[in-house]
Amino acid sequence: MPSVGDRSGRVFAGASLLAFALAGWSASVFAADRYALAWHPAEGCPTAADLHGRIDRILGASPAHGDVLAADASVKTDGSTYRVHIVLTSKGEPSARDVDGDSCDAVADATALIVALAIDPNAMENAPTLPTTAAPSASASAPSGSAAPSASTAPSASAAPVSSASASPPPPAREPRVRNSDTHGDATDAPPYAFVSAGYVLDTATLPKLGSGLGIDVGYRLRHVSFAAEGWWLGARDTRLEAKPSEGAVVGAFGLGARGCWELLEGSALDLGPCAGAGVAWLRASGFGATTPADASARLFRLDFAARAQLRIWRIAVFAEAGAALPLTRPEFVIENAGTVEHVSPASFIGKIGGQVHF
Repeated sequence: MPSVGDRSGRVFAGASLLAFALAGWSASVFAADRYALAWHPAEGCPTAADLHGRIDRILGASPAHGDVLAADASVKTDGSTYRVHIVLTSKGEPSARDVDGDSCDAVADATALIVALAIDPNAMENAPTLPTTAAPSASASAPSGSAAPSASTAPSASAAPVSSASASPPPPAREPRVRNSDTHGDATDAPPYAFVSAGYVLDTATLPKLGSGLGIDVGYRLRHVSFAAEGWWLGARDTRLEAKPSEGAVVGAFGLGARGCWELLEGSALDLGPCAGAGVAWLRASGFGATTPADASARLFRLDFAARAQLRIWRIAVFAEAGAALPLTRPEFVIENAGTVEHVSPASFIGKIGGQVHF
């Protein structure tokens, strides 16, 4: 007949298992709001969902700290040793480390622990007891009841059940919520960020000759879509009348607009995709050579379409783009009693190359 001590032990073990299950369920609800994980496993490694579950069980119900941690982990192996390269990015600041192990399961455990502790340094208080800590717990309870003889005569038999129960809690009642099941990269769940871009601009037809100048964008990136307000300036170019080369005008331009870009290559440091925008440009011409030189200005609205390539390196990026500007209005500048000195073309090639800073 079972003793009171046996029944108490079974009740305690059942309560412990229930607590672990509830902790796992809580993690599946909250942990995904605290980190974004990209897992690039080698063959035979645990899945991304499995790694999410390990992290969530360690975090338990520890409170969120506001900022989302971006974690990228890649595993490589030579057949006998596994190495995981882990990059953690918090508040835009990256840090990296490598961990070696005899199995992919071991480096996956290390990855889960590193990510969890980066989110909450006190997360180990919520983690299931590991086998190495289970044995001391068994020996500490040995002086009470009849456990001492068992511990001295067959230590492995008495320690094993406690270690097994502590190290292998039952799976959570609900599947962990996986935010990034696509393991092709880290862009899918990368935290949103603001950015400022500056670059060198080329324009073939807005001005009388090839124009060049400066462009600045201020925007925000959310997942694989970015939006920006932009401004640009083109240095003045001169143009002359064919019939009277001594007469002409110096024409310059600047503009303001808004644009959006779509990134086709999710999960890669290299972003490729189309951009589209609209804006307004102001042209100003200063005449010369005429009997009474005059100044004039005009405004045109235009649509911009471009293809963009961008390479991200931590908090900075370099980019290049090429496309076309389609003016909706085509102003012209005329020297009175002499002829037309400038007429905006129906389309213009535009190009831009520069750098970007993320915040």
